[in-house]
Amino acid sequence: MIKLNREVLKGEFSRNIITLFSGNGLGQMFNLIGTLFVYTQFYSATQFGYLAIYMSIASILSVIATARYEQAVVLPKEKIDGFHVLILSLLTVVLFSLAIFILLLAIMWYYPDLIYIKELGKVSYLIPLSILFFGSYQSINFWMIRNKKYKVISLSKMLEGASVFVVTSALGILFAYEFGLIIGFVAGQLVSFAVLFTHFLKTDRSDFDFISLQNVRSMASQYINFPKYNLPQVFIDMFQKYGSVFIIERFFGYSVLGNYHLVYRVLRGPVGLVGMAFSQVFYQKTSEIYSRGEDVYGLLKKSVVGLSTYSLPMFAILFFIVPGIFDLILGAGYEESGTIAQILIPWIAFNFISSPISAFPQILNRQKTFLFITTIGNFSSLAMLFIISMNSANYFWPLFFYSGTMFLSMVYIIYWNLAIAKNARAELPDIE
Repeated sequence: MIKLNREVLKGEFSRNIITLFSGNGLGQMFNLIGTLFVYTQFYSATQFGYLAIYMSIASILSVIATARYEQAVVLPKEKIDGFHVLILSLLTVVLFSLAIFILLLAIMWYYPDLIYIKELGKVSYLIPLSILFFGSYQSINFWMIRNKKYKVISLSKMLEGASVFVVTSALGILFAYEFGLIIGFVAGQLVSFAVLFTHFLKTDRSDFDFISLQNVRSMASQYINFPKYNLPQVFIDMFQKYGSVFIIERFFGYSVLGNYHLVYRVLRGPVGLVGMAFSQVFYQKTSEIYSRGEDVYGLLKKSVVGLSTYSLPMFAILFFIVPGIFDLILGAGYEESGTIAQILIPWIAFNFISSPISAFPQILNRQKTFLFITTIGNFSSLAMLFIISMNSANYFWPLFFYSGTMFLSMVYIIYWNLAIAKNARAELPDIE
């Protein structure tokens, strides 16, 4: 693990990040090897496009499933209160997944030729399962973070990556199955959920004896700002992230979409594993510090400086070498990948820096302002992509301005988080 900063990464904080990094790293290694060297040999760019559509639908719905209550699991001082927030989140996931399943049955029965349903066919029935697995995983994941069980989280991500690799490769090599990428994705979700859920039942079964529906309702009321403000903000984020998928498919087809999705998958995966590991530990640590009435600005600033110092040179080098690497490895059907990668790198670089600290406004109860900021940035980028796509026969300029708008949005989010942390520091009476 790269040493981000001597004071930021030390002791328990450092060990927890390294633990998560190792599991995420192995999981992403399977993803990277599979995508670059195996999947592209047996799956076309169009089939990557199908995966992009499936993931977009499932992911947008998945963020609604928990009503974002899973984010509040780490916040209560008392463990039993945190457990009731967890139960609240899990109940919400189950009910929402069931509702989507019933809705999907109706759509498949009455509108079988509906856009995307027709292309995906029977694999559409897996969408409620994806929502259930992902939402439940996220809920239990934050419970594990609260209890600092980072080794279990690390194991779940490693086995997720391995299972996706095995299932996707087998379906492509042995059966040439058209939707093997989607089946592999769902298999990974199932395995990662099973790992956390099994450990949860093994270690926390006794807590179920203290469940009170009155306390569940109390927690729902106490943390109402999460569904009220954080849920719309994250939904808008997901709509921006995956809304671009639908726009690209409509204007430029499944092949270009497949190239775009492959590039995003390859670039975002390896760099995202560091950010994810850092983010989960950072969120727990800053929540703990702030709940004690102590200064969080120093940790936030050093985190941003550390992430920037070591990531930006890497992205600069990647910008110049990635087209040649993609051309050499991917071959026929993926010729557009190198150019798309160069377009996306500036945005992905600053998204890497901003994403670990994006949960910070929740700790300071500034979700409403953050919702406004992200809404402006996300809708501006999508509007840019849509308008330019309508007047362009090629994907280059639409993606160029889309990535540029997102780059500027990420820069401002970093600046704003530092500003509110500094203001919070000034309000602490013991800070000199």
